[in-house]
Amino acid sequence: FKGQLNYYRVINLPQNHGKGFAVRAGMKAARGAYVVFTDTDLSYGMEIFADMYKFMKADENIYLLYGSRAHPQSQGYSGYTALRRFSSLLFSNLVRFMVLQDIQDTQCGVKMFRKEFAALAADKLTVDRFAFDIELFIIAKENNLEFHDFPVSLHHREETSVRLIKDAWSMFKDIWRMKINSWRGRYKVK
Repeated sequence: FKGQLNYYRVINLPQNHGKGFAVRAGMKAARGAYVVFTDTDLSYGMEIFADMYKFMKADENIYLLYGSRAHPQSQGYSGYTALRRFSSLLFSNLVRFMVLQDIQDTQCGVKMFRKEFAALAADKLTVDRFAFDIELFIIAKENNLEFHDFPVSLHHREETSVRLIKDAWSMFKDIWRMKINSWRGRYKVK
């Protein structure tokens, strides 16, 4: 981030186990005070990293800063098809109904963590595919760690690896598994 970013590392995984698996591998390998991930198409740009870093640095109580397309200052839903908007709305409502009532956008593809949260999440995450984002919030909530939304400017690209029907069913099953894990105390630090 303009002089702040002095180290990065590319991690090559020999097999595709899913986005959650890849992010978890990155969290385990990260060494900085702050860890960030974003979608590979860079649809939120790279400039956002510096802004998120400043926001987190100004408030040491925030452990998870997440981009939110639902934030009042966010821009850029143009380019989304009607089906994509509908499925996004449906999924967000399902997540709020089942596990996270107070979060409007768990799936925005840019998030930043303090290194302590990255280490905790890397240890507690169980979901390897797209629904892993939801688990991040559950881990933060169950350990009383503060999280905050952040406005994004989305430059939508239609290419996606999400397959609506198949992935929706998989995400639904993952949410149920998270709910069971939560009941069992899987996400809490002992």
